[in-house]
Amino acid sequence: MLTVNDAFRVSSCPHKFSSIHGALRVGNTKPKRSSPGFTAIKASISPPIHRNKIPHPPILILHHFLFSSQPWTKKKISSIIFAMRSLPLLLLPLLLTAIHSPPRALAVLPGGWQPIKDIKDPHVQEIAEFAVSEHNRLANTSLALSKVVKGETQVVEGINYRLVLEAKDGETKADYVAVVWEKVWENFRKLTSFTAVHH
Repeated sequence: MLTVNDAFRVSSCPHKFSSIHGALRVGNTKPKRSSPGFTAIKASISPPIHRNKIPHPPILILHHFLFSSQPWTKKKISSIIFAMRSLPLLLLPLLLTAIHSPPRALAVLPGGWQPIKDIKDPHVQEIAEFAVSEHNRLANTSLALSKVVKGETQVVEGINYRLVLEAKDGETKADYVAVVWEKVWENFRKLTSFTAVHH
C-alpha cells in the first residue's frame, strides 16, 4: 500500500476535474515508461476523498494512472479517461457471446465460419431440433430430425449456426441445410433459412 502525498488530477466527468488524496493500491506489474515524461502503473484508489463536490459519481475503478512532471490539458486527460470508460462497453457483446456459447461446439472468431468440432454437443442438437420444428411450423410439414451431419458457426452479433441435417418425411430421408441465428443473452432464436440439399 502506497500513500499519495501530492495530489494528482484525474477526470471524473467530461467537464470537471478533482484533486484526490487517498490510498493508492499498486498492482503486481512494474511501473512502465509510456512516453517521455510519463509513467504508467496499474492501480486503484480506496477510498477516494474529494476536496470539492462533483456533480457526477467518480470512476469506480481506474486500471491505469499516468503520472507526469509535465502539465496536461483538460481536453487531453478527459479524452483518455473517456476512452478507458468506453472500452468495456465496446467489448461487452463479444464477452457475453463467449461466456454463453458452448465451448466444445465452436471457436469464437468474429465474422468467419468455423467448423463445429462436436456435432453431438447437446446445444447443437437443441439448435437442430429447433430448426426442424420451426420449419415444420412455418411450412406446415412434418419432418423428423434423424441426425446432425455437420455444422459451422459464425459470430456476428450473436451466433449463426449453419447445420447440415438429415431428416425424415415419413419413410423418406433427405438432407437439409438450416441456418439459425441465436442471441443467448436475449433468449432469442430465429430460423433464417431451411433448404433441401440436392445431391
